[in-house]
Amino acid sequence: MRQHLGEVVVEPELGGHTAGNRLGVDPAEPLLSRFLLWRLGFVSLLFLAGIYGLFLWARSRGLSIEEGRTLAVNALVAMEVFYLFNVRYLGLPSLTLEGVIGTRAVLIAVGAVTPLQLLFTYAPFMQTLFETRPLTISQGLLTVAVAIAVFAIIEIEKASWRRLRSAHGQDGA
Repeated sequence: MRQHLGEVVVEPELGGHTAGNRLGVDPAEPLLSRFLLWRLGFVSLLFLAGIYGLFLWARSRGLSIEEGRTLAVNALVAMEVFYLFNVRYLGLPSLTLEGVIGTRAVLIAVGAVTPLQLLFTYAPFMQTLFETRPLTISQGLLTVAVAIAVFAIIEIEKASWRRLRSAHGQDGA
C-alpha cells in the first residue's frame, strides 16, 4: 500500500517486502527528489522572508520586540495554514474547490489551529508566557496578506514548473 505525503512516498513493510517493490517503485530512488529539495529550499526562503520581513517591518515602525515577535509567529502560522492547502498538489493548481475543501483532515487541522493561534495571540496568560502582545486588526490582516502572497508565489512557481515540463515533453510534477 503506497501512502503519499506530498510527493514523498511512505511504504509500509509487508512480509519482509515493501509495497513499493510490488508496485514497481525503485527502492534505490532517493526519498527526496531534486524537485522536493528545490521546493523545500524555495518555500523555506519564502517563509524566512515573510517572518523576518514582518519582524523587521514592526521594529522599523517603532513597535516593541514583543509586538514584532507576535507578528512573526502569526505570519509563520498563517503561511503554514496556506501552505497546507498548497502542498496537497505539488505540481497542480491548489485554487480549486477540491483543493480547498477536498480533505477533511486539512479542514480539521485548520479548524483546530485557528482558535489556538487566537488564544496564543490574545490570551493574557499566553502573552505573559511567550512575551507577546495582542495584534491590531490591521496587523492580523497583514499577516494573512503575507501568507496569501507566499501562497500566490508558490502557485506561480508551480505553473512555471508545469510550463517547463510541458515544453520538454514531460508529464506534470
